[in-house]
Amino acid sequence: MSRRIRGLLVALVLLGVAAFTVIKIQGMLQRGEPVFWLAELWAPAAVLSIGLVTCIEFLLPQAPLAVAVPVLAASKPSTRKKARK
Repeated sequence: MSRRIRGLLVALVLLGVAAFTVIKIQGMLQRGEPVFWLAELWAPAAVLSIGLVTCIEFLLPQAPLAVAVPVLAASKPSTRKKARK
């Protein structure tokens, strides 16, 4: 599976989590139950933030691998004799 497809699947799962959370909270409000927003949104917010970072990571182009740099051979000492003064 390619990275782009994984990123799109992660995005769809995140949308599903968000939709489930919205439907759950709307149901609670319609039944007249008190909604403690911090408690209700804590877990979905954590999942969405981690998932969003993962999704962005999958959708960005992959960084190139380290390129091997050719190693230059050490220069050989000169074989010429030094001129005498």
